[in-house]
Amino acid sequence: MTYWHMQLHPDNPEQKNEIDILEKTSLIGLGDLKGPQVDDFIEIMDVGDIVLVRRRRIPLALVEVVGEHQYESKPNKKLDWFEHRRKVKVLEISKIKKHDFSQPRGTLRKSINKKAITYKYINDWYNRLEPSLNQTKNQRIRGLYIQNYKMFVDFKLSFLNKNQEVLPLIVLAGINGSGKTTLLEYIDRFDTQKSFKDNDYLEIEGNTFKNGFFPDMPLKIFRSSGRSKGKTGIIELRKNIRYFPVTVNFTKDTQELIVSYSNRLIKKSDYRPSEAYEAIRDILDDIFHSMDLNVSFSRLDEQDNVFFMNREGQEFSIDELSTGEKTLLSKIFHLYIGDYAGKIILVDEPELSLHPSWQGKILGIYEKFCQSQNSQMVIATHSPQIIGSAKREYLRILSMKNGKIGVVEDLPSYGRDINWVLKNVMGVDSVRNLEIAEKIQECQELLKDEKYDECEEALNAIEKDPEVLKLRNILFFEQE
Repeated sequence: MTYWHMQLHPDNPEQKNEIDILEKTSLIGLGDLKGPQVDDFIEIMDVGDIVLVRRRRIPLALVEVVGEHQYESKPNKKLDWFEHRRKVKVLEISKIKKHDFSQPRGTLRKSINKKAITYKYINDWYNRLEPSLNQTKNQRIRGLYIQNYKMFVDFKLSFLNKNQEVLPLIVLAGINGSGKTTLLEYIDRFDTQKSFKDNDYLEIEGNTFKNGFFPDMPLKIFRSSGRSKGKTGIIELRKNIRYFPVTVNFTKDTQELIVSYSNRLIKKSDYRPSEAYEAIRDILDDIFHSMDLNVSFSRLDEQDNVFFMNREGQEFSIDELSTGEKTLLSKIFHLYIGDYAGKIILVDEPELSLHPSWQGKILGIYEKFCQSQNSQMVIATHSPQIIGSAKREYLRILSMKNGKIGVVEDLPSYGRDINWVLKNVMGVDSVRNLEIAEKIQECQELLKDEKYDECEEALNAIEKDPEVLKLRNILFFEQE
């Protein structure tokens, strides 16, 4: 959900019929012009967004967008006059008749800077309304069922916690070949594969249909078009899914990301340069702080060079960041500045190119993003650091039993050491080199058989392993 502010600009400015337009047609719109504001109205504004309709500095109404963009070549000039239009639900007509806040620029602008006056005004107004208006209509997956697809047969997977609430984050783990990536692809391609069965379904909640139907109960979307408004639900679901496979390139130049985002805030939103830099600083500082890095965003110069600052106040260019720091920034900053708020995000192996210490912290950043942006994220991972940092309710372990893939939930992996995760979650019997592991086993057998000289020779061959030192101590006491 995004906040906007706009003027309707009737043909006759003295007519002042904006309220009539809203009450009689439930429409907002723009004339048949070209430019970034019309582009935003057509391409960026989304169902569920909140718009403050104003006349210069006078707030007129708060509305919710409930319809997709439509074009009317011959509008009704007696009332509404605009070619580009969207259906809205009027949340409240303002009783204020005076200039109530500083006039922001433009006919139509996003308001996304939480420190800006306009944002605070819209947010306060929206939050004063009935609580029911603030309930999310963004879709969330509650679970799925697969009748027979690849390795999955009669397979169910829940995305709920013990209180039957939808989880913001799901971590899929398990041995190789257990179907983690296949599950992500299944969700992304639901109803596009002929091999999916008509009994397959995704159970979702928060459905928004074009006919204005907002079901209170969760809905099972089947592939069959005749069941439970299935096709309508699928169309809406597809709009909300964003999939990042292993092959996705997150190495887009971080400087380019920061500069383009800054320009977008300044040119298309009601931001001063200082406010744009502050918005960037809030995002980047949050990322760096979560990763415990000695870095914060500083500024852009006139040539759009990006500068950072360490805790000692020393400024340095973006080129002086490590490759890992740049990769981390591009992965996470990309989420905050892209169209991912309120979406279902599927990520395969987010640990790639990240230092192990960062892998153990990135899940916390993802969780915070989902909660602050009203999103849901499903990740598939091989990283023991990520698995060990996952809350118990988030983790889903895929395992093979009796020739079928099953799911283990409620596994207490949170805070476990890497060896435990490798053995109990990922099926790794030993983290040692196989040859070393066999030598240690041999030494243990020799000790058991009291063949001390042979055990001494075997230990000498693998002297530096910590387990060897333990065995050597045992050998010393046994020989005494």
